Amino acid sequence: GGPGINYYSYSDKRIHTLSQPPGSKPLYHLCSATEQDSNTLWVTTTGNGLHRLKLAFTNGVPRVEKIDDFRFFETENVIYDTELENDSVLWIASRGQGVVRFNLKTEEKTFYKLNNGENELVNDILVIYRDSNGTLWLGTSFGLCQITKVGEERLEYTNFNTESGLPNNTIHGIVE
Repeated sequence: GGPGINYYSYSDKRIHTLSQPPGSKPLYHLCSATEQDSNTLWVTTTGNGLHRLKLAFTNGVPRVEKIDDFRFFETENVIYDTELENDSVLWIASRGQGVVRFNLKTEEKTFYKLNNGENELVNDILVIYRDSNGTLWLGTSFGLCQITKVGEERLEYTNFNTESGLPNNTIHGIVE
């Protein structure tokens, strides 16, 4: 879809379009948004990577003051979801490319492909979620992955799929 982002105003109980800076490219094909703080929003897209939106407010009305674009892969920058680990780490779920641990302060990127003999569809990540115990979960096209250890070069994980009793291998949402 697109272009742009809409938001609901509690003050007038209406939906409005979030205005962008003059001359900026419209945002298209948005998938999800993660709020880092009251002035920073991370927006994922199907094909245009990740965008950091810096927000400003005038009389309580938000507007986009600045847009920073991040592309993590040479091709297919399809990013469906993000999850904040803390104030300096953002996990990025990609379609077909695995997961990225992105340091928000240094912009250092660590790329992880899930591969321990499993089906390659395990790297087609549709949703990422951190539970109340701090465990990271990935919803993929080959089931649900529970991250058990984060190393410098690889992730250790347990994969749950139809062989484990799930009714379907494609996981689009995770809730506790």
